Amino acid sequence: MTSLNQPRSSKSGSSTSWLRRHLPEVIAASTMGAFALIVISCSSKQEKPIAELSTPAAAQSTPAASPTPTQTPKKVKKHRPTTATYVNSDYGISVTYSRKYGIKFSDDQQLTWPGLGPVASGFGNSTGATVATIELPGSMYRDTDFATGFLNISVSRELGREQCEQFSTEKTEDAVQASAVKVGANDFHEVETTVAENMKQGDTRYYHAFKNDVCYEFALGVGTSRDGAEDSTPQVDRTDVFRKLEKVLATVQIKPLEKEKDVEDVHVSGASAETPTRSEPAPTMIGLDKL
Repeated sequence: MTSLNQPRSSKSGSSTSWLRRHLPEVIAASTMGAFALIVISCSSKQEKPIAELSTPAAAQSTPAASPTPTQTPKKVKKHRPTTATYVNSDYGISVTYSRKYGIKFSDDQQLTWPGLGPVASGFGNSTGATVATIELPGSMYRDTDFATGFLNISVSRELGREQCEQFSTEKTEDAVQASAVKVGANDFHEVETTVAENMKQGDTRYYHAFKNDVCYEFALGVGTSRDGAEDSTPQVDRTDVFRKLEKVLATVQIKPLEKEKDVEDVHVSGASAETPTRSEPAPTMIGLDKL
């Protein structure tokens, strides 16, 4: 028994002697390890507040947003109206037409057919006054035999209602019975005449309306001209020309006139009753966009 337990005593004694010899190193190593743990723990605790404090600093360093520049409003381009309106307050007439068309006022120049003479009035031998003439430009029908296209506005105070509804030329007293038609907002009596000579032709459509004790005449005319039988110039489409003129006629408005108490119509025997009304007032031009 005694001999078997002897080796254990020997091993225990050797372990104890080794611990005694290396005790300082063990203590030093333990001390260093504990110090290292303390340092690491302190450093980790100090880093957290630094990180938390650095966040507001970063937020303060963010540059302020620059104000949005004010945009300059764009200029609106004004388009010129494509139509104009002629107004005559003496007779209560207004008519709208394309700005591409020309217009003449009063009867300073008598309306004529190219190569055929003056355009006849539908008033016959009665006196009438030309108010205005709207003309289509020749460039509208280039390379055709188109010579003229117009809408002529005339008035007469001599004709009564029954006479106004009939038509006659200036060279004869024979009346021509007209047909009733409606163009735009107005009721008219219409007739159509044609004059032709030497390869030249003039077609006229007369429209009469009786209002305000005045006979209103709107004459739509289309003239063509050729140099001779051998002239191969294409014919203009008369239907298309009249269609453009009828569009203008459809805009005509005739308003009631206020009768002046101190002024009476002049009807002098042996003198022209239209003399006081032939002086044309300054026309009023109003830009519209209807056509």
